[in-house]
Amino acid sequence: RRAALDEYASLLDSIPQGSWIDLRDRLVISVLFLCGLRRNECASLTAADFRTHEHLLIVRHGKGGHDRIVPLLPAVERALVAYLWIRPDAQTGTLFLAANGAGKPAGAMSSSAIYQMLRRRCRVAGMRNLNPHSFRHGLAMHLLNQGGDMSLVQKVLGHAQITTTAKHYAEWLTEGMLREFAAKMRGVGR
Repeated sequence: RRAALDEYASLLDSIPQGSWIDLRDRLVISVLFLCGLRRNECASLTAADFRTHEHLLIVRHGKGGHDRIVPLLPAVERALVAYLWIRPDAQTGTLFLAANGAGKPAGAMSSSAIYQMLRRRCRVAGMRNLNPHSFRHGLAMHLLNQGGDMSLVQKVLGHAQITTTAKHYAEWLTEGMLREFAAKMRGVGR
């Protein structure tokens, strides 16, 4: 199942902006949805991977060990700056810090911690459970519904083969084709 843009917005709206943990979670959720990262890719990010002056995010060692470049939207850049502004100092190379029960930094945030955080945030927001991968699917569907093509989705999601992308989104291809055909042929053949 995929996360929709309105679910992403509702989830963000439910998270305050007071603590470093809140700002971390807002940034993680934004990176998952607006950049289409896998949770392992998200957990391994460093601050240096964000090239804000170029509006790019470098995803290192993605699935298959390949690096890729993902566009950075202003919303992600703002969330990054907010988090970095109050992020505690920690002896870890990764961007996202885990927290202990007292709200103190406790090393690097793992991919399973990202999954657990998302479940907790969805529960608090009173919404269905969204897993990190549903955000990737949500981004892909949003891009396709806005007229993006499969090669764009392939590049952003980091699929090695466009056939992988097409396999995952074959349902959209049929629905999108029918919708577009009907719109273009409106009034013809009466």
